[in-house]
Amino acid sequence: MSAAAFQAVVSRRCCDAPDTAPGRTQRARWRLYVVLLGSSVLPQHEWPTSRRNAIPTPDERARALASLGYRLAPASEWTWTEDETPDHHGHPSAVSLLAGATVIPLTATNEPTTTETEMYG
Repeated sequence: MSAAAFQAVVSRRCCDAPDTAPGRTQRARWRLYVVLLGSSVLPQHEWPTSRRNAIPTPDERARALASLGYRLAPASEWTWTEDETPDHHGHPSAVSLLAGATVIPLTATNEPTTTETEMYG
C-alpha cells in the first residue's frame, strides 16, 4: 500500500501577537507544522525565540519532522516563498518567509501516490 503525502510548512511569526488562548501571546519564532486536512490538530514544532533570526537548517527541519512522525518524501525539497506581513500588525511591513515540502509518515515504506489535496479535494 502506498503512503499518503502531506504538506509541511516552516514559517516565522513576525512579531509577538495575541494567541487564541486568553492571556497567551505567541512569540516571534520559527515553527514547522504538518497540514492534515480534515483535522483541527496540526502537529507542530517550535524553535526557541532566541533562534528567531536563524532559519532552521535542513538537518534541524528533518529532526523536527521526525519528532512529529514524518520525513521528507522521496525527491521532495523545501520550496521557499516570500510574503509581506499584514498592515494590522502595528509595525512597518516586513518580509515573511514560508517554506513548504511534501512529507510522508516515518512508517511509510513506499513512495506516495496521493496527496491529501488529491484525497480530499
